[in-house]
Amino acid sequence: MSTHAEVTALPAAPPVNRRRVLRPVLVYAGMLLLSLACLRQWGSAEPWARLDLFSGSYVVFNVLFRIRAFFSGRGGMGMKSEATQEALGLTFDPRSALWMRLLGLSQPAVMLDYGHLHLVPVLEKSVLQSAGLGLYLLAELGLVWVDTYLMRQFYGDLENRSLVSEGPYRRVRHPRYTFLLLGKVGFTLIFASLLGWLLTLGWLVLLLRRIPKEEAHLGEIFGEEYDAYVRRSARLLPCLY
Repeated sequence: MSTHAEVTALPAAPPVNRRRVLRPVLVYAGMLLLSLACLRQWGSAEPWARLDLFSGSYVVFNVLFRIRAFFSGRGGMGMKSEATQEALGLTFDPRSALWMRLLGLSQPAVMLDYGHLHLVPVLEKSVLQSAGLGLYLLAELGLVWVDTYLMRQFYGDLENRSLVSEGPYRRVRHPRYTFLLLGKVGFTLIFASLLGWLLTLGWLVLLLRRIPKEEAHLGEIFGEEYDAYVRRSARLLPCLY
């Protein structure tokens, strides 16, 4: 989704609904605990042997970035309900939004593969896991960059939004999806999981189906200005797609 504004601090948010804030925090905490349980070697003399350099680094970085997202506004803290609906894409593609949540809840399955199942052991190579960790960090930093531009629109008047084509949106219309997919690839490489690759493929298919609906929605909002932006930008990768 694209908007146009200079990079400044987010506007003051409306009063926070504590229940809406607490719910995603509890869901994330539950997912984290479940993921760690899937890594633990129960009954072993070394119960945390699979919480190694790669998986452990991922967990630490993931927690740090989620904390930053929460306090910077990326978690939706203080958003009005209609803005939350728009930010999640529920106004133009509620089905994809539901599938995105379900895919996000599948993370412990990948941890279980790494911790116990080892479906394709040959995938576990330190060079690939190192590359995956680097891709994951790059993706998270990219999301921070994108959301600096993106989230501001959902704290203001939705009726007075203007198109943004600056920063990460200069050449790519959906940089958030680009970095999201990059993060999924990194996550899969870190945990050397066949299930991870299947889930990443699911994310790719889902986003490729969602993008045309989102662009049609934005075209209705911004009209000819958005059509001109489409003609001079790529969807996910500059000069490629």
